[in-house]
Amino acid sequence: DPERIIVIPNWATEEKSLNKLVTPEFIEISNKYPLIVSYFGNMGTAQDMDTILKTISDERIAKEKIAFLFAGHGNKKKEISEVIAEKSLKNCFMFDYLSGNEFNDALSITSIFIVSLEDGLSGLAVPSKTYSYYQAEKPVIAIMDTNTDIARELLLNNAGIAVDNGDSEELISSLLTLNNDKTTLRSMSKNMSTKVSKNYCRNIQIQKYIKLFKRILEE
Repeated sequence: DPERIIVIPNWATEEKSLNKLVTPEFIEISNKYPLIVSYFGNMGTAQDMDTILKTISDERIAKEKIAFLFAGHGNKKKEISEVIAEKSLKNCFMFDYLSGNEFNDALSITSIFIVSLEDGLSGLAVPSKTYSYYQAEKPVIAIMDTNTDIARELLLNNAGIAVDNGDSEELISSLLTLNNDKTTLRSMSKNMSTKVSKNYCRNIQIQKYIKLFKRILEE
């Protein structure tokens, strides 16, 4: 019976930090670049990293003060690191997994996050890093089938950008626009905070579990 199906979303485990930046490298990046784009988590088979690689390699992006942070692991991480080194992309920074103050500082300086999914994986996988992004209350760029739940939610709430797989031109255009339009970026951040992130708060979801268990026990 469809009426007996309850959907309870996941949530992020990290708590949003309100402390001042303490990591010297992230303080330096923050002071140098007005727009910081971050990709955290797995860089593996299920993630569309090609669209991102084409974007960071584009000369139009290199001329602007736009930084890209990568942190995590995966079988595509080496390729990204090699491209950054070969093209001397000084605005791109690669890290291993971040935790503690380093992770909080990385979240804090980020202007907009990227989450990606390879073409053809719609409905088969949902990048869990999305929940951490939501909790940071910053806009998100979804590189995936624009019919996925994540892409639709971002567009519906004007809390980010959705780009089809392979459409690096659209991604480049969006980033160049945001770099010169901080008003739109602030508006997206506000919408993420008020319309999206609160739907994935731990306390709200736990109350849904409690309500469900009480109903089951009463039955």
